[in-house]
Amino acid sequence: MTENFEQSDERDSTNPLDYLGWNVRMISMKRRKYWKIVRDSPSSTERADAADMVEILSIALGLRRWREAQAVEIAAEEQANAKFAQRRVDFWNRG
Repeated sequence: MTENFEQSDERDSTNPLDYLGWNVRMISMKRRKYWKIVRDSPSSTERADAADMVEILSIALGLRRWREAQAVEIAAEEQANAKFAQRRVDFWNRG
């Protein structure tokens, strides 16, 4: 029994698996669940080999670090905006 977790035909450019054309599937065999990364083509199903896995994981790690950096940058910007708004409120409340 195989479940395909790819819900739509649209590709997500931020997902390294979608970007490279891979799908993640969960396979249940004898009460155990295994994850398999495959690339479906019209002719066959290709399994990810070690080199593909290294490429996929390195891209995923790079995206994760980029997203973490973006989150820190957004938090700093929101904090600066909140301080500016508070200074503006304080200025108008003085008068």
